[in-house]
Amino acid sequence: MFVKVVGYGWCDPTVARESNDYLLEAAAGYPGRVHAFCSVHPGWGDVALAEIERCVALGSRGIGELHPTSQGLDLATDPTLDPLMALARQHRLPVLVHGSEPVGHAYPGKGTTTPEVLMAFITRYPDN
Repeated sequence: MFVKVVGYGWCDPTVARESNDYLLEAAAGYPGRVHAFCSVHPGWGDVALAEIERCVALGSRGIGELHPTSQGLDLATDPTLDPLMALARQHRLPVLVHGSEPVGHAYPGKGTTTPEVLMAFITRYPDN
C-alpha cells in the first residue's frame, strides 16, 4: 500500500518549488510507500513545464493539486492547460484538481470547481 502526498494550487513558483522539494524528499525516504505529486500553476508557461520535468526526474508520480478558483483557471477553455496536459499525457501522470460541491456550507478554500466544471475538463482532455 502507498500514499500520495500533494501540494496546494500555488500561485508563487518559489513557494511551489519549495513545497515540491519537501514532498519529493519525503517520498524518497519511503520508496514504494509514498508517492509525491508536484504542484505548478499552468499560467507559468515554460516555468511550469520545466518544474514538472524536474520533479518527474526526482520521482514525482503526478501533478497536483490544481486549484482553479485560487489560480484563476477556467478548466473548460484556458489555453495554458494544453501544454501541461500534453506533458502529463507524455509522462502518464495523473492530474489532481481541487473540486467542490455546489451545495452545503461555505468554508475556506471551497472554490467553484463543481462537478460540471470537472466534467468539462475531463471531456476536454479525454486521453489524459
